[in-house]
Amino acid sequence: MDKENFFSSHERREFHKIAIAVPKLIASCIGQSNMKIRFKQLNKMKDCLLELKHLSNSSHLIENKGYGYLLNEIENYRLQVWKLLHGYFGWLKRSKKKE
Repeated sequence: MDKENFFSSHERREFHKIAIAVPKLIASCIGQSNMKIRFKQLNKMKDCLLELKHLSNSSHLIENKGYGYLLNEIENYRLQVWKLLHGYFGWLKRSKKKE
């Protein structure tokens, strides 16, 4: 299978959209001082990560065992970002209780 044909054009567009959206949302959250807007952006990022999981699960690469490692790498990175996001929400919750 050629490198260009790992994913369909629709899947490539969706992966690209998410790959652009997540870092953009992270960057905008870092600079955002309004907590309401920050939470809204973080929740959008959670939705993007869930969409990525759905897209990975529905990909035609699942059927092709030789290229499943690509989906495993995507899933590993998705989980790392998810854990960081979860940790950040936990930190905010704990710091809010202290105040």
